[in-house]
Parts: sequence; C-alpha cells; structure tokens
Amino acid sequence: MIIKVFILEHLVDLLYMINEPLIVGAGPVGLRIANNLARAGFEPLILEEHDEIGSPVQCAGLISTNILGVHKPPAESILNRVYGAKFISSNNSVLMISKKVRAFVIDRELFDKSFINDSLNILRGHKVLRHDYTRKGVRIKTERSAFSARMLVDCSGPKSDLKLLTGIQARVRLKHDSRYVELHFNACRDFFGWVVPESDEVVRIGLATAYKPREHFNAFLKKLGVNEVIELNAGMIPMSIASFCDNNFIRVGDSAGQVKATTGGGVITGLLSADVASRAVIKAYEENNFSRKFFINNYYKPFNKSVGRGLRIHHRIRSVMNNFSDKDFDELISFLEKNKKTLLKYGDMDFPAKCLMKMLLKPGNWSFILKAIK
Repeated sequence: MIIKVFILEHLVDLLYMINEPLIVGAGPVGLRIANNLARAGFEPLILEEHDEIGSPVQCAGLISTNILGVHKPPAESILNRVYGAKFISSNNSVLMISKKVRAFVIDRELFDKSFINDSLNILRGHKVLRHDYTRKGVRIKTERSAFSARMLVDCSGPKSDLKLLTGIQARVRLKHDSRYVELHFNACRDFFGWVVPESDEVVRIGLATAYKPREHFNAFLKKLGVNEVIELNAGMIPMSIASFCDNNFIRVGDSAGQVKATTGGGVITGLLSADVASRAVIKAYEENNFSRKFFINNYYKPFNKSVGRGLRIHHRIRSVMNNFSDKDFDELISFLEKNKKTLLKYGDMDFPAKCLMKMLLKPGNWSFILKAIK
C-alpha cells in the first residue's frame, strides 16, 4: 500500500511544474525575497494574482524616508515630499513641520515595479485556489495551472485569520498644503482618517475601521468638502500578527501581519521581514530541512528579536489608543503640542522607541502617560 501511494505521488508530480521555491504574491515583499534568492543562485517562481504588478492600489502611499536605507524608490515614483503632520481631534489640533523631509508620497505601481528585473520568473494572472501538503513538500493549484515545490513562501496579502480593518481611500481634487499630511482621530472608531497630499491640488483621503467603513468614509469626505473623486480603492489592513511558520511553508509581510498597528503601514517592516525570511529559506535548502521547528528557529525567532520587537511597540500604542475617548484624544493633542520639540527631533513613524524613551525621561509627561496606559 505504501509503495502504491509513493508511486502515485510521483505520477501526480509529473503533471505539475516543479519550481524551487514557490512565492505567492509579486508585491514588494515577494519580489524582495525573490531577488534575494536569485542572488544566492535560486530560480524561484512568483505567482501573482493580478495581471499588472502594483495594481490595484491598496495603500495610502506614504512611506517614511527610512525607505532609503532599505530600497531606493525610483525618482519618478516620488510624487511629493512631506515635511510634517497635522494631528486633529474633535476639539484640538497641532501642526508639526520639520526642516527636513520626513516621508515620501509615492506612486505604488511604479514603486512596486522597481523590484522587477529580467532574472525573475513571474507568472501573472495566477490566483491561488488551494495548496496541499505532500510528502515531498507543497502543491499549489491556481486558476490556470498547478505547481509543486519543497516549500511555499506566502506574500499574498492579509488573511482571514488576522484581525482586519477595512481601509477605503479616494484620490480627490482638494486644495491642501502639500508640506504636511493630516491625521483625523475623530473620523472613525479604532483607527483614524488621513489626508495625504500628492500636490497642492490633489490629495488622497481615506480611513480604516471595522465598523461601517463606507458610512464613516462618506461622512469624512463630506466633512472635508470633497466634491470630485478621481479614483476610489479599498483594501484590508491587518492589525494582528499571524502564526507564520509551518512545515514547508512560511508567511511574510501583510499575510503574516507584519504591519505597524499605529499607522497600517507595512512596506518597510515587510521588506525588513523579507530579508530575515530569505536567510531562513536559503538555509532550509542548504540543510534540506523544511520543518516547522526549523522555520521557528531560523525565521520566527530572528524576526521576533528584530522587526517583531518594534512591531510590538506599535501594537501596544494601538491597544492604548483604541480605548481613547474624544476627550482623551484632545488631551493627546495637547501632549503632542507640549512635546513638539522632542517629536520633531526624535520622532520616527517606523521606529518610535527612541522618541518614547525621550518623553518618558521628562517627569512632566508621566501623568498623561500613566493615565493613557491604565
């Protein structure tokens, strides 16, 4: 019986294209891993659901200048340079403008395509329907074909086992100072609304929430006096971290919940996580070990000590803010105004630990911080 099953599996594999490894999702994270593996001598196959890389857009497109240390965006993908932010609550606001550029507003399609090179094997229009484990690894069935490999790297986006928010965003014509973004803490529950300027005339307006997103979004547009919508898009934002290691299988990026819970941004954290994952994949093939235990030791634990440490801070901040009342947000704005110099000097939308420590060293801040974390 065992011999028959063994022979049957080999016959089935003849019907499948064999590639090592399989990567699902041709976003920045999947392409980053593919490039890392290609440089190490691998020939990975990337399966992309959509026909066009970087489309449809499901991102606010605001990336901090920390991206320059991870991946240099093409000049043509940078639509605007942002110097600060305006934080708005029900009855309060504070504007912080820096002398240096703090973030880029990017064209995500052009940004995503900057990871493509001729050495990568990308199959577009291949939506994954299912994957099955075998004795030899993993089989994947798409709408067009089937594939097998010893391991699968899932970079295909948010999954249903994560806590998710629905994000809705529109490109609209609206006069706005292109030097700063706006964050509206009174736009919805459990997150915020944003205004991200592409220029002084065109902005991206959006919000994310688990509660009646379209109703809140329409009210937000009306409040801002929007009359003309150029483009509308939506997507899911993960607010939890998945269990992302299994036999012959790992998740990376949004599919693993490797996203900042404070802002919903996941490009930089995803790319950093991709580098950790790439090292684990290379080592797995070198040692012919694709067990869950191997990936926990070589992917999850190194991630947890590096990128994961920063993400836990973001999750802690988000859990505190989710319990804020309108009055608490008003007090938060006053707190930000009080600490304006510290925030302008040490503030970092990706790595907030240093700035938090600087504020904790000021005794005058303790009353608000202690109240907030209760």
